[in-house]
Amino acid sequence: MTFTLVHTPPRVPEPIGPEPASIWLSPEGEVTTTFYRTGSGCLVRTIDCADFTIDFADRTVTCAPYPDTAPEMVESTYNNQIVPLLRTWDGDLVLHASGVAIDGRAVGFFGISRRGKSTLATALARAGHPCITDDGLILLRAGSGFVAEPKAGPLRLLPDSEAALIGAQSASLDRDTKARITLTDEIRFQQEPVGLGSLYHLVDAGAEHVSIARLDPGSAMDLALKQTFMLDTGDKARMSAHFDTVAFLAETVPIFSLDYPRDYGQLDSVMEAIVAHVRETGEPS
Repeated sequence: MTFTLVHTPPRVPEPIGPEPASIWLSPEGEVTTTFYRTGSGCLVRTIDCADFTIDFADRTVTCAPYPDTAPEMVESTYNNQIVPLLRTWDGDLVLHASGVAIDGRAVGFFGISRRGKSTLATALARAGHPCITDDGLILLRAGSGFVAEPKAGPLRLLPDSEAALIGAQSASLDRDTKARITLTDEIRFQQEPVGLGSLYHLVDAGAEHVSIARLDPGSAMDLALKQTFMLDTGDKARMSAHFDTVAFLAETVPIFSLDYPRDYGQLDSVMEAIVAHVRETGEPS
């Protein structure tokens, strides 16, 4: 059962009295999103974009964009932040991860912002491995493992990655704003759900060569929990089920740390190393 999106005219956000129930921070420690409980659901305030008021009983999301916010930004925020939150409310697991299909297996790359999730997904998709998503990897329990559900939509790249991978750069964007890259014949999209084969936690410790190491289930669970979407962390029943699902993920799916040179000139060799490693991890879980 889906939620219905309702749009209102743009308006200046009004101050909200109580402290937020939770917040999201950027890697630099700046507040990007705040969450407030309401009588029938919650309000998600995305800084410099829009307010999204979620009514759980009516299963509606009312979007109130801020003045002068580009419609494309509102759409992207809804698809990449709000929809994953709604999916977790309904019991699905969603990671802050990109994903591609390699030899019929879903492979996910998760981690904090600007670690290379979208860059790797786009580069691998251009190399013939269909894109599942560039963020918000939806994982569904299936038997003894998980299935990754494709999420259609444009890829998003920072200008330096866009220039290196696509050969062009959106002139109107600053260095911190992602460009929207439309899927084309050169960037294939995975059409059907596919079994999850492995996950890679992206780190950036200045590696000069590709470094991949298997994580133990405890470490894998801790890292995965930090990169999952969750709408209401105060909902004890949903949080308990969420922990159980992430624990099952860490126990059943091979999860690795991945560090690699952040040098576009070495990206082809990085992809070759990743694909070779994926092919050593066995069948989908």
